[in-house]
Amino acid sequence: PGGGGGGMSLTSGQLVAGTSGYFQLADAADSHRKHQHRQHRDDDDGERRHGHQDQEGASRLHSNEGARLHSKEGGRHRSKDDGDGTRHGKDDEDGRRQDREDGRRHSKAPMKVFYTIPPRDAAAPGDAEVLIVLHGLKRDAEKYHNTWKHHALRHGFALLVPEFSLESFPSGSHYNLGNVFSSKTHRLRKRSEWSLPLLEQVFDRYLALSHSSQPSYYLYGHSAGAQFVHRALMLVPAGGFTSRVRRAVCANAGYYTFADWTVKWPFGLKGCESVVSDQDLVRYFGSNMTVMVGGDDTDQAHGSLNRDPPAMLQGPHRFARAKAFHQQALERCKDLGIELNWRFEVVPGVAHSDNGMSKAAVNSLFG
Repeated sequence: PGGGGGGMSLTSGQLVAGTSGYFQLADAADSHRKHQHRQHRDDDDGERRHGHQDQEGASRLHSNEGARLHSKEGGRHRSKDDGDGTRHGKDDEDGRRQDREDGRRHSKAPMKVFYTIPPRDAAAPGDAEVLIVLHGLKRDAEKYHNTWKHHALRHGFALLVPEFSLESFPSGSHYNLGNVFSSKTHRLRKRSEWSLPLLEQVFDRYLALSHSSQPSYYLYGHSAGAQFVHRALMLVPAGGFTSRVRRAVCANAGYYTFADWTVKWPFGLKGCESVVSDQDLVRYFGSNMTVMVGGDDTDQAHGSLNRDPPAMLQGPHRFARAKAFHQQALERCKDLGIELNWRFEVVPGVAHSDNGMSKAAVNSLFG
């Protein structure tokens, strides 16, 4: 069925070539636990080593309906967030909200995943490679899907855009910071509560619905999504979870988690000692990641730019912070006696725009 991916209703319970729409990832918390490669006892031991047992609400998505396939719907996004994660007047860019939301249990709504599957006669015939794209904190997954859809059809890759909704991930602490630390207590959460490993569940659900045999996936995130990407590459394997990311692009992040044990999370790794080791950093620096930034993403007065002192130490704007992040990684690798496998790429003439970055990102990922 379908041509180049129109919004059609699928009733077969499978994803088929030449279609677009969305499916739902139900009961994600239960699925999440199946991906843990360490016992819950290890999680608890890690919490005790950090000096506490975090009793706050877990990051969970529950549903009794199972995964369903749907045609595309119109978006219903009323968030006042901009692309980098600020809810104006409420959050700063890192999304840490100092109010009741941190302890609030997440919505039971299933996660919506927008998709486009290329037709079988697309540029890459057969079992299409898979790209997962992560939106900013406007939570506008459908918009990102529409931006990237023509790239998927032109280059022949399957596109997945999960929606980290405000209902289920009510602040940037839950989304782009990965729900690793409590923004209320500033303590490390149990690994079973992290949101970073959810990408593996999205990929597994796609494999089950499409009968694809792809062993890995590509990953791209812009703005708040880029924050999620680089933290996931570091912490998902370090936390004992499976990671099947083949290549990643981290584009126009507002700020970064530096591999620096003296700087507190989320700007550095102080507080993560029970999870991340130098051996984990060696693996992280060996990952296939491109740190990408628009050459014109230099607005020091951008509405969502984090101006906390630790962020300002990384640079006055996103362009400077991306350069500083890459340079610090080079210096850290020198200390570890290894070579940095990352690439650093400037996209000329582009400011803070996913649409402007997408073509360069496709070339970086699939070129």
